[in-house]
Amino acid sequence: MKSKKNKTKYSRNFKTGYADYKNMMHEFRPFVMFTNAHDHSSKIVNTDRLGFRKVFFKKKYLGLDDLKKSSKKINILLGGSTAFGSGSPSDKNTISSELSSLGQLCFSLGMRGACSHQELIAFLKFKNFFPKIKNLIILSGVNDLAMAAEKDSIIYADFGGISGTRQHALNFLFQSSAGNNEKWIKGLYNLFFYINYLSQKSKIIKNILKIFSYFRQSRLTKRTPKYLFQNFNRKIKNINIMMENDLDTWLMIKKQLGVKIIYVLQPCIGWLKQPLTNHDNEILKFDRKRLKNFYTMDWTNRNAYLKQREFIKKNCEKRGIEFFDSNEIISKSYGKKSFFIDIVHLSALGNQFLARLINRFLIK
Repeated sequence: MKSKKNKTKYSRNFKTGYADYKNMMHEFRPFVMFTNAHDHSSKIVNTDRLGFRKVFFKKKYLGLDDLKKSSKKINILLGGSTAFGSGSPSDKNTISSELSSLGQLCFSLGMRGACSHQELIAFLKFKNFFPKIKNLIILSGVNDLAMAAEKDSIIYADFGGISGTRQHALNFLFQSSAGNNEKWIKGLYNLFFYINYLSQKSKIIKNILKIFSYFRQSRLTKRTPKYLFQNFNRKIKNINIMMENDLDTWLMIKKQLGVKIIYVLQPCIGWLKQPLTNHDNEILKFDRKRLKNFYTMDWTNRNAYLKQREFIKKNCEKRGIEFFDSNEIISKSYGKKSFFIDIVHLSALGNQFLARLINRFLIK
């Protein structure tokens, strides 16, 4: 009976608002590849017309269109799902809202699943919405490692890549079909989605589809096999080439806009120093078992983290970009209360702790 309770307690379905976040779609957009669902509305999470989560500031919920009217200066938070606030019980409990409650408006351009290159593109695309920028906070590091370890990710040298390739490709196809007036094309897309749906539900359909893998390959497939069969080390090498280039661009932005840039290596339970609390140990075991279905190696282990941490730290310091590792500070502040709801996403308490930690660096 005890084990059954633990299984329920540490499953992802138990995490705050899991169903709400799970049912929130990604949407394809040019150049940034994908965004969060636009104009999403619920008790837990609300986004603006461009898919960015609304921030709570001076008793109001603000989207991108409201920022210039609400403050003369602003801090910008960039990153993936942690910066977006996945798992937060409400828009008031995200890192950006917690930072805003400390006095200076902070808006998050966090996109769930975004890699470091997408974070840069998002800033360049939407910088015209901001009043004078005081600080840029890059809360990142997890998605690049996860993308390199992902089974079906494709990382092009010098171009980069994205995680969740199948999911985002499907979103692109869906929106392409929705905007096409020719019925046979809509039918083609609908057929594709229906077959994909059946393949997820039936092993028989999946095995039948495998037969088509022996048919003559397309010219495109023949010309690009080297991008489809890279190991983790090759993928992370390509990602890091992109990251160095991105950090050079951030340095240019820092000089041009006269802003302070801080790179915060985001927290992950597997990256914390031992011993963990019983709660976090259960989360780590559960998520590592689940993640084996999607990844070729365990990117949550400390060896992978320490190697990538040194790479990011070295390249930030080389360019005069401040760097700090939230995992080190969380490890020192570790107590009976957990900051996590799963292996990388934070509870309301975790968001509050990290927001105050970041604010200390901004004041310094």
